[in-house]
Amino acid sequence: MVSGGGAVLAEFREGLASVFYRKGENFINPAQVVNRDLSVLVIRQFWQLVRSEREKHGENGTASAKLHVLEALSATGLRALRYCRETNCIERIVANDIDPQAHTIICRNLQENADLNEILVPNCADAYAYMASHSDTFDVIDLDPFGSAVSFLDPAVRAIRHGGLLCVTCTDSRVLCGTQPEVCFARYHATSLAAPYAHEEAIRLVLGAIAQQANRHGRHMEPLLSLYIDFYVRVFVRIHDDRAAVLNQVAKTGSIYHCMDCSSYWVQPLGRIKTARATSNCDAKRDRLAVALGPPVHQHCTVCNARDRMVLGGPFYLGALHSLDWVRALRQALESGTDDASGELRPPLRELTPHLAAYKRVQALLTLAHEELDTPPFYLHLPTACKALHCSMPPLSAIRHILERRFGYRCSQSHHDPLALKTNAPLRLLWGILRTWAQLEPTKRTPGPEDVRERIQQATADVQFDPPLEPADFARRTTASSSSSGAKKPRFPPHPTKNWGPLKATHFRK
Repeated sequence: MVSGGGAVLAEFREGLASVFYRKGENFINPAQVVNRDLSVLVIRQFWQLVRSEREKHGENGTASAKLHVLEALSATGLRALRYCRETNCIERIVANDIDPQAHTIICRNLQENADLNEILVPNCADAYAYMASHSDTFDVIDLDPFGSAVSFLDPAVRAIRHGGLLCVTCTDSRVLCGTQPEVCFARYHATSLAAPYAHEEAIRLVLGAIAQQANRHGRHMEPLLSLYIDFYVRVFVRIHDDRAAVLNQVAKTGSIYHCMDCSSYWVQPLGRIKTARATSNCDAKRDRLAVALGPPVHQHCTVCNARDRMVLGGPFYLGALHSLDWVRALRQALESGTDDASGELRPPLRELTPHLAAYKRVQALLTLAHEELDTPPFYLHLPTACKALHCSMPPLSAIRHILERRFGYRCSQSHHDPLALKTNAPLRLLWGILRTWAQLEPTKRTPGPEDVRERIQQATADVQFDPPLEPADFARRTTASSSSSGAKKPRFPPHPTKNWGPLKATHFRK
C-alpha cells in the first residue's frame, strides 16, 4: 500500500507490469488475466503477420514499422503497460478513459514507468467521440468495456487502418446467451436462444455485430480467433477494405431453428454463393450471390416429431470462428517458445512465458481452437441429447470414433464445452447412433417430457446400421487429437481460485 494524493493505493502485479489503483474506485479484475495474457501473444503474432505482408508486397522500407495502438477503455492502464513491456512492437499506444479518476491513475502509473513516456500517452475522453475523430489512425484497437462493446463498434471500425486488428470483449453474457432476448435484439439486432450452444451463439452475435458495422463502411471482417472464456466473449478480428467481400457477407449470416423438446437445430442462411457460367470462352467463371433456399425444417421437428415446439433465433454470423493458419502459427510459437526469427520482439517469448500466469489456460484454448471444426456452426450437447432419450451418457470419444472411423465424418469438441460435439455428419445419423445407445442401455428417468424418447425412436427408425452397432462400439476410445497433443496437458484447466468471475462495476464522478 502506498499513499497518493491523500488516498491509499493498492499495487497490482501481472506479467511484467505493475499498477497502482484505488480499491472501489478503479476497476481491475484478476480473472481477466487470461484475456490479457492471450492479447499480448496475439499482438506479437499480429505484428509478425503485418511485417511478412509488407515484405511480400515490397514495402521493405516500412516492414519493421511498429504499431499504433488504442486501448479505448483503459481504467488503470494495466493492459497498455503490459503491451509496452511485453511486445516491443508498439510505436505509440493511447490509454484512454472517460473517467477523470481513471485518467489520474493512468498518469500516476506512467510516472512509475517513466521509460515509457514516449510510447504510452494517457488520454481522458469519451471513447466513442475519440475514435470518431481519429479515422484510419490505429493498427490495433482494444475494446474491453464493462458489459457490451456494441456501442463502440461503429467508430472503432472507422478508426482502424486497413488490415488492422480489432480486439473486442463483451461481458453481457446473460443478454448474449438467451436470458434476455428482448435486450439482445435492442443491442445486437438479433434474438438469442437459451439453448445448450448458447455460448457459441454469444460469439456469433458479437461477430455479427462487428461485421454489420464494418459492412456499412465498405469494410470486411476477418475473424482470427473467437473465444468464449469463463464469463465473457473475446474476439480478435481484422478489418479490411474489401467491397467484394462485403457483398458476400449475407451468405455468412443466417438464423437458426431450434426444437425445444430434443434441442436439435437447423441453420437457415440468408443467402448463398453460386458460380455463374462463363458467357464466352474469354469470360472466366465468377461467383455471384443468390437468395437462399428454405426452410431447412418444417413446422414439426424431424428428429422427435414435436409440433409447435420450433423456435427461431438470430440472425447470427455463420462463418468460421477462427483462422486455422493463424491459430496454428500462434499455437506453435507458444509451444516452441519462439515467435520472432528476427529477434526484434522483446522480451523473447521463451523468457516471457514464465511471467504469464494463465499460460496453461491459453495453451489449452489455442489447442482446442485449432482442432475445432470451422463448419458447420453450433453443436450438439451430449448430456442434453441423452436427457431427451432418458439414458446415461456414452463416452464422447466413442461417438466420435463411430462418426470418424465408420462413416468418415469430421468431429471435434468446442473450445468452451468438453461435452459438446461439433460434426459435419447429418443430424439424423447422429441421433440414430444415440438412439441405438439408448436401446442398449437401461432407461434412466430424467426430467422432461416422457414421450420424447419414444418419438425420437419412431422418427429415426429408418436410420439403420449394417452391420449393427454393438456395445463394444461404444467403448471409451483415445481420439487422435488427444493422443497427438499429449494426454498430460489438461484441455479444460480448473480455475485457480474460488469466485473466479465478473466483478461489480465502479462508478465515476463527473
